[in-house]
Amino acid sequence: MDLSGRGGLPPTDTDLDVRAVRPGGEAAARRGAGGLTDLLFLMLGAAGLLAVMMPEEGRDRLMLPLGVMTLAMAALAVLSVRRARAAAAALDRSARLLRAANEELAASRQRFRDFAEAASDWFWESAPDHRYTYVSERLPELLGGDPAPVFGDSLLDLGALVEDTDTWLDHLADIEAGRAFRDLEVTLRDGAGDTRVFRISAQPFTDADGRFAGYRGTGIETTAETLALVEARFMQSVVHDALSSISEGFVLFSPDDRLIFCNERYRSAYPNLADVLVPGTAFKDILRAAAERGGYEGDDREMADWIAERMKRHLLHTDPVDGRLSDGRWYRISEHATGSGGIVKILMDITELKRREEQLAGQTERLEATVSALSESEKRYRQLVELAPYGIVIWDRRAIRFGNAAAASILGVGGSGGLEGVDLNASSSRRRP
Repeated sequence: MDLSGRGGLPPTDTDLDVRAVRPGGEAAARRGAGGLTDLLFLMLGAAGLLAVMMPEEGRDRLMLPLGVMTLAMAALAVLSVRRARAAAAALDRSARLLRAANEELAASRQRFRDFAEAASDWFWESAPDHRYTYVSERLPELLGGDPAPVFGDSLLDLGALVEDTDTWLDHLADIEAGRAFRDLEVTLRDGAGDTRVFRISAQPFTDADGRFAGYRGTGIETTAETLALVEARFMQSVVHDALSSISEGFVLFSPDDRLIFCNERYRSAYPNLADVLVPGTAFKDILRAAAERGGYEGDDREMADWIAERMKRHLLHTDPVDGRLSDGRWYRISEHATGSGGIVKILMDITELKRREEQLAGQTERLEATVSALSESEKRYRQLVELAPYGIVIWDRRAIRFGNAAAASILGVGGSGGLEGVDLNASSSRRRP
């Protein structure tokens, strides 16, 4: 977009014009050389005419100088012709070089124009007072109209489009000092009410005297990138909050086995490792700190073996293990590989489960003791009943369920086992006459 009357191109430091050199320079040089030769021959003819008109006695004295002068003039004429031809050739060479330079300049201008129109970025230029002198057509295409009502007439008008005041003040200081600046982010709303984000960068340029002459810069729309970044940050915050609120300890390691994230529940399980449980710490260093701070008791070699074994379990993602950690609570520790090559470690607090297991184990032990005591008591009771001298029968109004040896003997059945299952009602009916 031409804002300077320069035909849609930014101003150039040098503007060559091949029309300043006339074609046919060699012919003109030849004509000049021919004129000089004619002058020399005219002078030679005048000298000859003078010699003819002189008296005979003086003519002989004039012939030698006249001959020398003739030879000198002839040599001078030849030298002049050669110089003229060399000058003409040099002039033609200069004209060809100048034409080539202008053709290259025109091609460079065309390349710039093609790049400017084909690029997704737009290009712009400003004067020393920071007013725009050139804006490529890409920006009006992006905005669907004249950019002046949106971006203003000067770089200084961009402050109204920068959301963060401190950011604008930093860039304004660079602009007022004539320093380069990068990634100045401006935000605006288009005609449809949608938010659009643009990022602008610039480099200062100087005139022939080295004085600040303005800025030349680029701009690019970053709406999609910015919105995606905002969405990613939002999702990261949501995930962070979710992982921080769960009851399990959670820690994530990168593919190179460095800590990326761990929640407060995980940190609370290792209160003596709070200073090393920070992003970027290698898992091996965390293990070493844990061992040195009481996680393992033994000499250096045994500690090194313990670290190596723990690293192996960490990398192989073996079955979960139960352990009591430095906070005094029991945890079930499991490690899993992620799709990106990292490792997730989860701590599940099983302290209450362990307590219930201990309680259940105690109850089971007491129950077994009670059952054993009852069994022993029943055994002794049965012995007493069996050895009693009088008959003892357990009857449920239908049949005898138990009878000792004395009862069997009284009833004439035999051993005590013979009474079990006997229906007394049926036996009584058979005895009736």
